[in-house]
Amino acid sequence: MLSEAQTNEIKMMSQKGREIMVKYLGEQDTYIEDDIDRVVISWRKSEKADKENSDEIIGSLGAYLGELLIAKHDLVWCVYKDARGSDLCITHKKIAVQTFPHSTVYKAAIEGREYAINDVSKALLEQINEHIDNIEIKTH
Repeated sequence: MLSEAQTNEIKMMSQKGREIMVKYLGEQDTYIEDDIDRVVISWRKSEKADKENSDEIIGSLGAYLGELLIAKHDLVWCVYKDARGSDLCITHKKIAVQTFPHSTVYKAAIEGREYAINDVSKALLEQINEHIDNIEIKTH
């Protein structure tokens, strides 16, 4: 679970992510993973003076992607810790399936992996569907 401060920061970053979505795609009621991919591609190609820096894109669109996936797939934010450190991730509420929205946006924005965001979303859904009813899969 995240602290209240972390939760508030994610919400603010996600709102900024939505503003970036509107800036690059125009106002829509909802956006999907493909839309985030399109924004990242447009951002990479942009030469405008008011272009966001990479940290803004990764932080804001990563939070927005996380919130989008949470709303769709019964997930929650958490902090994943291992020998290399800790990172924000989202995990399924019942099974031990995680993904890292900020890292996903990093790969798309910095490494230039076009459509990585949609690919990660599809892989996450496949993992959830494959394991949700399997009693041998680790649960929380």
